[in-house]
Amino acid sequence: MMKLYCVIVGVEIDFSVEIDEGKTLDELKVAIKANNPVVKCDARWLRLFLAKRNTTEEEKGGDDGVWLTHLEAHRDGIYTRDYKHLEYDASLRAVGLACGQLGEVDDADRAAGLGPIHVLVVVPEEAPAPLSGELDVRDNLDRLEVPFATRDLNYLLDYDTAKYSSLRSTALSYAEAARILAAARSAIKSATQRAIEIREGVLLDGPLNLPQGQTKSNFYYAYSRFGGILAAKVYGEMHSEAFQREVDVNRALGSHPNIVQFLNSFSVENSTGEQRHIIVMRSLLGVLLTCLCNILRLRFAP
Repeated sequence: MMKLYCVIVGVEIDFSVEIDEGKTLDELKVAIKANNPVVKCDARWLRLFLAKRNTTEEEKGGDDGVWLTHLEAHRDGIYTRDYKHLEYDASLRAVGLACGQLGEVDDADRAAGLGPIHVLVVVPEEAPAPLSGELDVRDNLDRLEVPFATRDLNYLLDYDTAKYSSLRSTALSYAEAARILAAARSAIKSATQRAIEIREGVLLDGPLNLPQGQTKSNFYYAYSRFGGILAAKVYGEMHSEAFQREVDVNRALGSHPNIVQFLNSFSVENSTGEQRHIIVMRSLLGVLLTCLCNILRLRFAP
């Protein structure tokens, strides 16, 4: 068991939660609600932020970040835009909330307010009671046995609230729910493909499963919209540190003819709601083919 220190944003109420480091963020939300009578809403509507200060958007919640302290929270106030939103369900270890990562201090520093806060909690206004003919979204989808992932529902909440609301209706049919799911997943896939400049390929077509105990995948291949072949490596959710270390080493080595430069790196949920960490690069095969074409072009140029 470990102890996480939390603050409810807006009222700055401090509290701690004892939880096993093998648990998930969704289970942490349940524990937070159980420890706080001020939380009236369903635990799933709580929004959590990793309370590490950042210097740039890309570094939010990074290993080099500094934990917010109790003293700073009460003295300066809290602005969640400065912290990483823990938007998707994942293990506590995967997001940096595990024993050895929590910035422990001695009793004297904690008494002086210098102890770390680990999680910021945003409690939404209490959701209105469902109208007649409506069910909770999850209950309705379970009734129809339509396999929406948390990622799919979050996308609809952010970008298509009308479709999300329709998932509450008791008149919702299996066929309509399946159409909404297909549209959401297509939009998520297109957005991710645009982010990594991929036109087509297998990168996000499957669940991105990894064999038991394997840290990272073999290469997934896809095609750049600008021509040439790209490759992607996929790390499991438990191996975020190995993923980040590889990204940092590649960045530190800089441009070199013997090193394949990473084009992009990001984290995303797979189709079953598990966190995956992905590195995209030009494939060695694509580089060799390009070099061969250039050699042949020069050799046979008039």
